[in-house]
Amino acid sequence: MFEFFAAIRRLLMAAKGGSLGAIALSAIADNFIPRLKARLAKENDPDSRKKIEEVIASWEHYIDHSSPDSKMWENIAAKTVRDMVVKFRLNPNLADDVEQQAAYDYYSEPRMHGLFDKFDPMGGPSAFMRWWKTLMFTFAGGKARDLKREEQRQHPSYQEQSEGGTSMIDLVPSPKTISEFDEDRMAEIKQDLDAFIAKRLGRNPASILSYKVWLDLAESGNPSQIRFSRDIVPTVSGLLKKKNLPASSSTINNAWDDVKRTITEFFKKELDTPIPRDLMKSLRVAERVAYSEYRRRLAAWILGQ
Repeated sequence: MFEFFAAIRRLLMAAKGGSLGAIALSAIADNFIPRLKARLAKENDPDSRKKIEEVIASWEHYIDHSSPDSKMWENIAAKTVRDMVVKFRLNPNLADDVEQQAAYDYYSEPRMHGLFDKFDPMGGPSAFMRWWKTLMFTFAGGKARDLKREEQRQHPSYQEQSEGGTSMIDLVPSPKTISEFDEDRMAEIKQDLDAFIAKRLGRNPASILSYKVWLDLAESGNPSQIRFSRDIVPTVSGLLKKKNLPASSSTINNAWDDVKRTITEFFKKELDTPIPRDLMKSLRVAERVAYSEYRRRLAAWILGQ
């Protein structure tokens, strides 16, 4: 159950730009290639034009999602994150937190917006790989260091342990220490989320199917490995076609956005939702506080607050 909520957190953080690889793809598509095309438009020398065109083609190959090479940037980022987690002796579960926070900081920091202007795209993908590795070392290393310091402040007696901290520091224990109370609360929250999704999206076949396909995958395997374009789109498209409903990529992309917005809405409501009356009567005062605080803090963690 813990992995289910961790997957939801990753899902919502990715919507904010939680993937470091997406930063590189965006830089190539929105910065490097346009700059090269602008240079090409001003160039009159045939040999120079040919060279620029070749470089543009090489960049386009590395952002073509049908090419395995387009995964290069995320692979480099993921490896660097794992290396930094090991270097700072963090719990492996914190790797996602390191990546998500690094990406979130990039998108939220105005000073980062001109970062890629410093790179000359004529160097091509091979030069950018070296540049990207250095950048990821700085990004991931900084966030891993921050998490280690936070861990040490909150758990000073465990500073020297190699597996200190959890993915939900002081909020939800790691999978090794989750209690029966935790499992019960998470099961209740998941049930409430399913009902909320059904109520809000039940009239939108593409949206409800997208959620159900994701949910089935999350419950039957490793939810952290689910990929939208690979695992969600083809299945939902096939199901929609069987029902003779629109099944274009844009339809499914919009539906998926609806799912993420609805999940976000649910957890925002969780921050202020009172304990149900029928449950209130069966709990002692201390249990009421624990129940309410658990749900609120879990929601805050998922929302990245």
